[in-house]
Amino acid sequence: MALPSSLGNFGASDFTIAFWLNSTSPAAVSNVLSKRAACSGGSPYQGLDLRMGGVAGNLYLEVWTSDAYRGFSTAGVRVNDGQWHHVAIVRQGGALSINVDGRAAGTNTISGSLADPTATPVYLGVGRCVPGAPGSNGTQDGTAWLNGRLDEVGFYPRAMSASELSAQAQGLCTQ
Repeated sequence: MALPSSLGNFGASDFTIAFWLNSTSPAAVSNVLSKRAACSGGSPYQGLDLRMGGVAGNLYLEVWTSDAYRGFSTAGVRVNDGQWHHVAIVRQGGALSINVDGRAAGTNTISGSLADPTATPVYLGVGRCVPGAPGSNGTQDGTAWLNGRLDEVGFYPRAMSASELSAQAQGLCTQ
């Protein structure tokens, strides 16, 4: 599914992308959420990819900003077990985290702008580098379509607090 390109252009500001994920996808790497300007080697290359699979059903986040590339996983946190999991990507100042079920599961530093200068849509369940995907440039980076379900996807122009993420993971309204 493609969402408007205006979503996810947070620049260097704080943000949260939160949603529910349910999957039993095997070890194959599949895209959960993608917004990236190019598949490989292109410039500008700003954006992000959230993938699932590979090592024990972890999530892996790759982020390209105007300053640097960052990639990290939710080591030891499995999300392909057929259960619903609340997932949130949070940028707060110079920190970037993946939160699963209300708890930080992976962190890294971040600097620079995440704004996509090519106005790429946000793709749910597929990445731009999957042949046949919307917006695909025909190259392949080893990822596949998501075998699972997403629900209540939200883009917030602020960093949600740990208590807000915990409340969302418990199914409580935080608005």
